[in-house]
Amino acid sequence: MEDIRKNFTVRRVIFLTIYILISAFIYRGFFYPDEIFIKANPLFKTLSTVILITFPLIVLFSIFIFIRLFQGRIKISSIVLSLLTFLFMILLVYPVGEYLYKKRYRMNLERYHTFLQLKPPIPESISKDKLNVFCLGGSTTEFRDKNGRDWPSITESLINSKFNSDKFKFYNLGKQWYTTQHTLINYIQNLRDLKPDYLIVMHNINDLLVNADFSRFSNGNFRYDYGHFLGPEALMIKYGSLAEFIFNNIRLLWYREKPIDINTDQFPGLISFKRNLITLIDLAKSDSVRIMLMTQPNIYKDKMTDEELNSLTMLNKEAIGDGIRWTYKTAFEGIKKYNDAIRKLASEMNVSLIDLERAVPKNLEYFYDDVHYKDKTYDLIGEYLAETLYEKFIINEYQKPQQR
Repeated sequence: MEDIRKNFTVRRVIFLTIYILISAFIYRGFFYPDEIFIKANPLFKTLSTVILITFPLIVLFSIFIFIRLFQGRIKISSIVLSLLTFLFMILLVYPVGEYLYKKRYRMNLERYHTFLQLKPPIPESISKDKLNVFCLGGSTTEFRDKNGRDWPSITESLINSKFNSDKFKFYNLGKQWYTTQHTLINYIQNLRDLKPDYLIVMHNINDLLVNADFSRFSNGNFRYDYGHFLGPEALMIKYGSLAEFIFNNIRLLWYREKPIDINTDQFPGLISFKRNLITLIDLAKSDSVRIMLMTQPNIYKDKMTDEELNSLTMLNKEAIGDGIRWTYKTAFEGIKKYNDAIRKLASEMNVSLIDLERAVPKNLEYFYDDVHYKDKTYDLIGEYLAETLYEKFIINEYQKPQQR
């Protein structure tokens, strides 16, 4: 009894009590992580679970060490030496982690473009003996199915089959993350001089996302020149080092206020969206290039199943910030407004409209998220475009326009 009193003085008991209370306070915070990011990335959920399991074990182990220290069975010099060894090991490993992190997010600069964020696909040349069709847009133009087919190449094959020739050449010039702003700059700087015969332009969701200026892809309030939107460069710019990246993500796992749901039908980016398309149309017309606007297919509809709602990448992973997110109603309203703007603009500017949105069923048989297609959808789009282009737009212009 005397030994216990000797080992556990009032000061030591107070110290352990304060330590346990502080540890309990910290631990309690991990039960209230940022719900948005937990749902957005399975890694966050796993990490949260690991913390909830390991944190009390670490606390119990540290209390055991303190008790052994009080009993004189462990020397303080041994603890200090162990801590220094542990820190030294971290210092040895950290540079490797920092290098791999920068290689993944910061050093892979060949992917990037000073003004367009990601390097655009540019044909080295085009055939003077064919009708050249440039297909412009974001990832829903760029991406391919499991067999490496994209909708431009499928459409090219089908429409040439209808004409029983190889007169048409389709170029997939879409790029993930690209908005109308990217496409406009790319056309002016790179594509205009190639003098294509047709442009098929499909934009919507990437321009819509720019309105979510609270998201992790933004760096300030909305700007009409899209200057606030970091897009794919967000991780490079916002998280300069591995330590900063870890800190900013770990803090999302500790006590966060209840997420704020943003419900709005106001999208200032529509002004920029229309301006960019109008400018592109005017340039195409001045170049004697036939331009066609295309609405973007999507899975958004009045009634969504839980499985469909959980599949929405923009809503669940992109249009979210630090405790802030768009409601489904907002995203639904937005994607409708952007497609309606395309329809109205095509009518006002007297350019051809391909209303692709109405051709693709809105369910998970055709989409794996908001707008990206499953394999069978590529065939459906290719067949619809080939039929539409053949019947409405190209059949009367089969002869290649004179060289400009």
